[in-house]
This record gives sequence, C-alpha cells and structure tokens, in this order.
Amino acid sequence: MEGKKTLTVIVCVLLIIVAGLLIYSHVKRSREGFIKEASVEAVQREIERIQKDPNIPPGVKANLIRQLQSELARAQTKQTQAPPTAP
Repeated sequence: MEGKKTLTVIVCVLLIIVAGLLIYSHVKRSREGFIKEASVEAVQREIERIQKDPNIPPGVKANLIRQLQSELARAQTKQTQAPPTAP
C-alpha cells in the first residue's frame, strides 16, 4: 500500500510540472503575439481599406480609424526609435 501511495504522489507531481510547463509556454507565445507591432505600411493599408468599405457604419468606421491611427503613431515612434542592426 505504501508503495502505491508513493507512486501516486510522484505521478501527480510530474503531471503538475508538465501542466505548468504547458501553461508557461502558452502564455509566452500569446505574449509574443501582443508584443509584435504592426508595420506602418500595414496600418496605413488597413486604414485605407476601412475608409473604402461601404459595409461599415460611419460611427464604427470612425472608431476603427481612430484606433488604427493611434497604432500607426505608435508604430512610427517604434520605427524611429529602433536602433540600427549590425550585419
């Protein structure tokens, strides 16, 4: 009986460690998605696409464009602050 309990505890601890590693890798990957910044050109294309789309209501269109313009300003700031990369 004692050996069975020990084996169960070891298996449970291993499962908890594996679950923790899976959660950690998932969180790390999802954070990388947030960290990636859109390029200036991509944001400008998206703004133009929204402006030309007749299916988007005017109020929603204005909000989307305002959000994208703030993202564009952030992307431009990041682009100008980026240090030159060495070859």
